[in-house]
Amino acid sequence: MKNLHKLLAILLAAALVLPLAGYAAAADSFKDVTDGETAAIVAPLQMLGVIEGNGDGTFKPDRTLTRAEFVKMAVHAFGLESKVAQYETRTVFPDVRSNHWARGYINLAASEALTPTGDRWIQGYSDGTVKPDAPIKYSEAVTILMRMLGYGDADANYIWPDGYLRLADACGLTDGVKASRNEPIIRREAARLFTNLLLTEYKTGGVFVAAAGQLTENVVLFGKNEQNAKAIDTSAGTFTVKSGVRPDALVGKRGTLVTDSAGRALTFIPAEGGSVTVTAAALLHSGIVTAEGESYDVAPETPVYGLEKDPVSYGTAFIDIQPNSLLTLFADGRGRVDYIRLVARAGGDSAVITADKDASAIVRITRGEPYRLVKNGVSVTADKLRKYDVCVYDAAGGIVYVSDEKLTGIYENAYPGPASPTKVIFFGNSFGLTPAAAESVPAAKLGSAVTALFTHDGRIALFADPAEITGYAVGVVTEAGPASVTVETVTGLTLSGPVSLSQYAAAHLVGSLVTVSQTQSSRVTYSAVSAQEKGELDSAKATLGTRSLAAGAAIYERVGNGRTVRISLAALGGRVLPASKLIASCVAADGTVSAVLLDDATGDLYDYGFATVGSETMSGLDGESYSVRTLTVANAAGTSAMVYAPLLDYKTGELYGVAPSVAEYGEGRIITLTSAAVSRSDFFTRDGVTYVTAAGEVFAVAENAQCYNSAAKTWFATLTEARLFSVNLTVYFERTAAEGGKIRVVASR
Repeated sequence: MKNLHKLLAILLAAALVLPLAGYAAAADSFKDVTDGETAAIVAPLQMLGVIEGNGDGTFKPDRTLTRAEFVKMAVHAFGLESKVAQYETRTVFPDVRSNHWARGYINLAASEALTPTGDRWIQGYSDGTVKPDAPIKYSEAVTILMRMLGYGDADANYIWPDGYLRLADACGLTDGVKASRNEPIIRREAARLFTNLLLTEYKTGGVFVAAAGQLTENVVLFGKNEQNAKAIDTSAGTFTVKSGVRPDALVGKRGTLVTDSAGRALTFIPAEGGSVTVTAAALLHSGIVTAEGESYDVAPETPVYGLEKDPVSYGTAFIDIQPNSLLTLFADGRGRVDYIRLVARAGGDSAVITADKDASAIVRITRGEPYRLVKNGVSVTADKLRKYDVCVYDAAGGIVYVSDEKLTGIYENAYPGPASPTKVIFFGNSFGLTPAAAESVPAAKLGSAVTALFTHDGRIALFADPAEITGYAVGVVTEAGPASVTVETVTGLTLSGPVSLSQYAAAHLVGSLVTVSQTQSSRVTYSAVSAQEKGELDSAKATLGTRSLAAGAAIYERVGNGRTVRISLAALGGRVLPASKLIASCVAADGTVSAVLLDDATGDLYDYGFATVGSETMSGLDGESYSVRTLTVANAAGTSAMVYAPLLDYKTGELYGVAPSVAEYGEGRIITLTSAAVSRSDFFTRDGVTYVTAAGEVFAVAENAQCYNSAAKTWFATLTEARLFSVNLTVYFERTAAEGGKIRVVASR
């Protein structure tokens, strides 16, 4: 397994856009910058060293900025950091003490004539102070940057701050900035100002960043160079980055490359707009038709990057680009496509493996486009990401699908062969592969134990060394027999395997929450889960006992030996369920609760209707015959499955709810309904849900509530029909509203 270990290390450290690449936290991006727009304005400043973050890999984009922090950014943007030390021993402002971390920066900005007008960037307040630790206001920030561009009080007509703000709007410095003039500016918007500054013209002409080096426009940034850890590949060639920072957020974008006299890249400033990533449905000599039906005209001489080592003209390349490939089209100022980049070939994936709570790796596969995170089926924020999560980007929907399914088992076979497989037999089941997984499979030995990391749609994204990562599946048994068991995991995988069970044990295993593991070929272990975490389930706070529920935690419900159904947390209505409702729970490796099985939590698993009480003759183990009372209910949907009703005096014609057992000899459960008289005016609708006031409580009417015409002895098709038919109605519910009860039957009177 040494090769697997080495390969895993490479994947988790690499910075490739395609195919799948792992991620190890680095200074190239901030783990709390999760939207492409912010990442694209922060990245050029990282390359320049204007932004360094907070030392913990975060940027905190919504935090306000102090005056001292902003001045430090300004000094670095102007390239004057080498002069800071000579100002650290001076006293310019009484409230900037000798031990203040920004003393040199503030004194520099207040002392030197850094503009052609002779105006200092900062001048302090009328009382002689500068208030270094106070939040900087938007108007103050704009004033400093305008002075850096050579504008002074005279240019602003000595009107502050309006004069400076008007000048800033006119020259484009404030384009896209969302801030109020007298309010503190947050770090995200400050970064936008500084990025705008780079290509804003001085009062005397020439853009700001041109003073730092040579500008090359219309350059496409392809990504990090694989041979040089400090270099980037672009349409203009390969360049070593002076700062060593190669931000993922700019990959695939077109913009302005800034290089110094030694030919090193200082920064890359993306152009506004100018590119779109599409899935190509058809490639014609004259252009491209996307999967959404949009058409783009493409000239034959347009260069295509990514198909071969060197760019190829579209007129030659289009026949070699397969439909369903992912392309980024770069347009010039007149809307013509002048560059094309092949992002992913048809059938490929844009995917990454994340570090803990780190969304920066995802920026690579989204190429800076806006996206939404969906983990295990639910929308989440970046703080729900965990190490070794597998992320796949759906460019058409703008969604990054995240899966944390990991499974350790036996690698049994590969097709068509282990050297270049398209699918594998793993854990006794057949799975497809992502392109990157196909690279890691040859490093594994047939018959050995490996840990598979899965995508959201059930493909293997990586074979890893079990010494590095282990995992087992958690799910619900959907089918069971004496010789085989099928489990649907919480992330949607279907796993089947051989067992040796009695008919009785197999029948009672169906619906159970289990863990699934494998230690040797053709031998899979299914272990029923009890309550690994106990206590109350607070559906509003998403907690069970002392633990939080995981992102996309699987919530299951069953009644007795009845069917097990996955429900949403919202179906619990924000209630706190007592520990007595808990059948089983599973705690994940990160300490969160990944799965919960509840007993009769919602009342939705019963069939509600009018009862027919009967009997059935059964043979006992002693050979004797016994008569057992049975009960079924009938409603507009038909007749329910039979349940045994030996204990209570149930009556034919009364309304009940029944939850049949999935086991052949399971009793199932019966629940008696409570009635209340209401008027049609007691019903109301709020947020798309119908409610009724009955018995002093407000009940939600179940979506599948049965509506009965008592006069005609027939069923209404809708609640509206029942209310139109009669002013006076009787409603039936299975438990109080406070306990989560709903109206199950509505009958006319």
